[in-house]
Amino acid sequence: MKRRIISFLLFIAIIFSFSGCTATDFTLYFGIDTIPENLDPQKAESYSELITVKNCFRGLLRLDENNIPVLDLAESYDISTDEKTYTFHLKESYWSNGKKLTSKDFHFAINRATQPLTETPTPEIFYSIIGAKERLLGNQNAILGVNSDNDDTLIITLTEPDDSFLNKICSPAFMPCSESFFNSSGGKYGLGTKYLLTNGDYKISAWSENNIRLKLVAEPKNSAAAKTVVLSTSAQDKGTIERICDKDIGMTVNTYDDYTKVNRNDYTVDVLYRINYSIVFNKKTAVGQNKPLTNALAQSIDINALDDMLNDRYILSNGVFSTQAIISSILTENSSKSNILSNYSAEQSRANYLEAVKNLPGKKMPTLNILTIDDPQIKSILANVISKWESNLGIFVNIKTVKNESALMQTMKSGDYTVAFCPIGNNIDESIKLFKNGNSLDAANETIYNIIDQYNLSNDFNTKLSCFKQITNILNSDSSLIPIISVPTAYIWYNEYSGVSFNKTDNTIYFIDIYRN
Repeated sequence: MKRRIISFLLFIAIIFSFSGCTATDFTLYFGIDTIPENLDPQKAESYSELITVKNCFRGLLRLDENNIPVLDLAESYDISTDEKTYTFHLKESYWSNGKKLTSKDFHFAINRATQPLTETPTPEIFYSIIGAKERLLGNQNAILGVNSDNDDTLIITLTEPDDSFLNKICSPAFMPCSESFFNSSGGKYGLGTKYLLTNGDYKISAWSENNIRLKLVAEPKNSAAAKTVVLSTSAQDKGTIERICDKDIGMTVNTYDDYTKVNRNDYTVDVLYRINYSIVFNKKTAVGQNKPLTNALAQSIDINALDDMLNDRYILSNGVFSTQAIISSILTENSSKSNILSNYSAEQSRANYLEAVKNLPGKKMPTLNILTIDDPQIKSILANVISKWESNLGIFVNIKTVKNESALMQTMKSGDYTVAFCPIGNNIDESIKLFKNGNSLDAANETIYNIIDQYNLSNDFNTKLSCFKQITNILNSDSSLIPIISVPTAYIWYNEYSGVSFNKTDNTIYFIDIYRN
């Protein structure tokens, strides 16, 4: 009888192990391109940094699967009748070292984020808080509209009502920071496991600058989800799609590789077109300032021939901003479309080009070096555009490449280029900022600078909508920026995972919500 009981229990254990009921035993492998450099929530910027911070820290609120702010460490909140004072009542929670987390930790985090030396990548999300903008502009005597006299209550006062403030609260930059721990880190906060104090669903158990992976382990109270998450790059220089096909990883987000190779029997693939690639002329160069010349170059692009050579993964762009990147249907319906490429004519473009060249130094077109990322598909599409310029206009063109989008944008920001083939998206607010004076896609246009300032500073939806329409109208009618294609972003995960819901604004995900069937 005893032997039968033991055999039965062993049978049950085997059945449970194969059915996935022991959820705490499974490890989720997530493919990323680079390991984080800094996990300070007030400074997190790269994709790998954001996804790690969101899973290792918790804020007052978080965004749900519909991009709606919901309660996280805030048990509740009140908004004053004038919509300028937000009072957050905190749940009881603790840091990873066992110390109680209080409202002062949120207060200190906001204080840090509104100091210029911190270099928070999204300082504008704090502008509506009293004193924050003044502090960020250098006035350290400005009084910040934040109060934490009660350890369980945080009060934030704004200069004016802000329709998007609850969404901003969900940003990693608003996540808490322990002042005592920060001061004890000797200026290395967020740069290693011993310089990091977390309060989230996962703790970091292995991470160093030279590692190719970052290991997260769930807190015991969250044992129903994946016990371990491994964020990993490839030691064999394999892309994330190839690693998915080889079953090295169970989940990833990928923009450029061929996701059609993925076996749909094993993996789910969700695709969105949120990034547009455009030809951008540097408007501070003789070529970029010559509107008749850029008009002729646009007129020489045969969009129909380009459409014929695109594979199933790419589509033609219909404007500077992808419609799928514009969250609101109102913005989608009211945003203008580019008609720059609607009047292709090889003969007329040649005549216009020859006339425009007369206004260049030496009345001669220089050899164009087009800057883009080192990706075979992107370079192939660009080569099609170049072939028309060479055959129709007789221009000599070279393609110069950099490693990735970040390097491309940095080079463009330096101004050391004449023309580039670059991505715009996937976040509208971030993309609009790129056109400001001194930024990567500098529009060199005082009118658009003023409208962008108004867009960034306004907290009123209708005002932002009006500014957005003006910005798109200007950009979509300017031949110094020629939208060409939309590239897909593929969200891929193992079919046995449930509860998968990516935030399509920043492509992050909460691992604590994922279970294995």
